Amino acid sequence: MNKIIAASIAALVAVSLCSCSSVNSSSSNDGTASVSSDSHKNYELVNFSFSADGSLTDERHYSVNATGKDEQISFEGKYFSSLTAAGKSICHRTPELMIEEDMKMYGAESGISDLRTDTIQAGDLTVYAIHYRCKDEEKDKTAFSSYLCVAEDRLFSLSGFYNASHEKKCIELLDDIARSIKYTSDYRLPDEPWEYSGKYISLSGSADWCADTSDFTSDENVSSAENIELKLQKADDLKKSYSVASVRVTKELEFDTAAEYADQAEEQTSGSSFITILDRSSSEIAGRPAELLSTLTSISDTYLRKDRYWLMANDALYIFNVVWACDENGDDAYGTYAELKEAISRFTIPELSEDELKQLDDDQGTARMEDFNCSGITFTADRSFKESDHTSPLNIGEFYSPPTGIRLYIKASPNPDIDVRAYAEEKSKSLGERLGGTADVKQYSGKYDIWSVKILPEDTDDHCDLYFYTSDNGIFVSFELTCSQSDTDRAEAFMEQMINTLDLSGLSLPE
Repeated sequence: MNKIIAASIAALVAVSLCSCSSVNSSSSNDGTASVSSDSHKNYELVNFSFSADGSLTDERHYSVNATGKDEQISFEGKYFSSLTAAGKSICHRTPELMIEEDMKMYGAESGISDLRTDTIQAGDLTVYAIHYRCKDEEKDKTAFSSYLCVAEDRLFSLSGFYNASHEKKCIELLDDIARSIKYTSDYRLPDEPWEYSGKYISLSGSADWCADTSDFTSDENVSSAENIELKLQKADDLKKSYSVASVRVTKELEFDTAAEYADQAEEQTSGSSFITILDRSSSEIAGRPAELLSTLTSISDTYLRKDRYWLMANDALYIFNVVWACDENGDDAYGTYAELKEAISRFTIPELSEDELKQLDDDQGTARMEDFNCSGITFTADRSFKESDHTSPLNIGEFYSPPTGIRLYIKASPNPDIDVRAYAEEKSKSLGERLGGTADVKQYSGKYDIWSVKILPEDTDDHCDLYFYTSDNGIFVSFELTCSQSDTDRAEAFMEQMINTLDLSGLSLPE
């Protein structure tokens, strides 16, 4: 039974991983719910809305993407052991191809019986369903249903486990939800040739391709100056559906040359038992010299070739990733690369002047900033930070940056006699002894005398704690950040931005 459940989950994961790209940044709806007069409850997810019978309760909302939108909602009800609706995923495969592949997977499972498909109309949308029963019985999980609906390459999925004895009622409830599905996004796939003119890269696209683009003004885009991902839309062939070309432009440079990045990637890849290196050489892309690393891997019975290019231009690093289905030798046996190569040839990298580069750097610094107010404490910080709606009583404010995983906790308490420096030094000593590793103390001078403690525990290489302490008008204030060690420099940079704009004069403590 666990194997069957795993297969069901795998199918849903495969659906969610079809792609994370689109023509451009689409509008989305906040995850909200309202009750209508017919005992149904209305829901809005990213890209889709639907209604569900009022008997489905115990909702759990997931708002973990950078825009704070609901990606999915899970339910429990009288007849279901689990039920989940999701509307954020993007899939450039046709629904017919997705159903065909899922039926192959389920059909190969010996523990599955009564496997069948169905279609339901939701206005002008067609919803596809798969139902089956599980031979290996487990309480409340002897039957499974999965629904999917694709609009403008956006995917709505609905899936639930239930006891087979309630199959008729459960499918009635699921069909009822399916008939209510509506596509709510303003996004539309291109139906004619299109142009994208970015800050660091441009692209002329044909109507068969769509692209997702973002730059430093996007909430979720912390480390990149610009991103673009090109995908074949509505792919009805499995091998063609893997074709993708993406470009990432970053001003955060670790090395001076493109060759050093390619050599580092080759070294990191060479020890893998799942990836074969096909080529490491100097090459060219987008009309510029580049360093190339080609690798071969496989997904099920499909071989995928990944060509990675690094090049330096406009005081930035350009990273191209080109992925396509190939044969076991990495050759273009299916003609997928020929089609992709033509699309790649449409990328153009401009030659920016020093004045243009300086202006872009200034714009990036300004665009990333947003003003915050936490119980009268005002500061400017990176716009990726979102304030939590659920703050612990121990804190006056909690913030989270979804793209980086950095968390910020703000505490304040009356303490007119505190010596901030002595407190920081004692904190460094006690935490260093308890956690091991290194504990560094640093002073930040400015409007406020601020002392920081950085803890890098020795028992893990993937965690860092940063503490910043100050005092004003008899109130002791602490800013505590947690992050991965790889993001330590970024977290410190975030905090330095805050310190430069910090104002505690309006701070008011709850009585």
